[in-house]
Amino acid sequence: MAPTMTGTSDQDLRQAFDKLAAGDRDGLRDIWRGWHSKLYSYTLTLVGSRDEADDLLGDVMVKLSGQGRRLAKVTSPQAYLFRMVRNEALSLLRRLIRRRHVPWDEDGAGSEQTVDAVAVRQAVLGLPALQREVVALHAWGGLTFEQIGRVTSVSTNTAAGRYRYALAKLKQVLGDEERESQELGAQAAVGTSSRAGS
Repeated sequence: MAPTMTGTSDQDLRQAFDKLAAGDRDGLRDIWRGWHSKLYSYTLTLVGSRDEADDLLGDVMVKLSGQGRRLAKVTSPQAYLFRMVRNEALSLLRRLIRRRHVPWDEDGAGSEQTVDAVAVRQAVLGLPALQREVVALHAWGGLTFEQIGRVTSVSTNTAAGRYRYALAKLKQVLGDEERESQELGAQAAVGTSSRAGS
């Protein structure tokens, strides 16, 4: 179950990091409550499995709680947090690839999501990994391109460029799906009217 959204600003995250740095475990709770949804969306985009995403986020929180005083020196807590998730996800994927098993949920979406949301998610999953990551960080994680650059170790311009390419590809893919849907609808309507006239 996803926690209630509180404390999602950069300032709130900074305060939570400072609490953890001072040994106050409430900082970890604040991070979980405020950032779980964004981190989960990003993690799920990287690893493709709900179970793996849940486990990975738990591992990140455990590692974060062990960072101690180092967290007080972090200049961009949001980028740091997403970088931790990214590093854990990449480690997990390397382990899974070595075992030849990369999990991707078949349905890819919760039953409460609309068909459009499923189509968008499938289109995003069809993007090249680097573009998919930038979309997840920017659209779902709320990071700026500068922060994305820090998380992914690329320049701000490269991050922005990957996002532009991803959007162009998504527009193309989703536009193609919309056209196919309209064509099928028109074919069905023609088939129905021709049978009615028989």
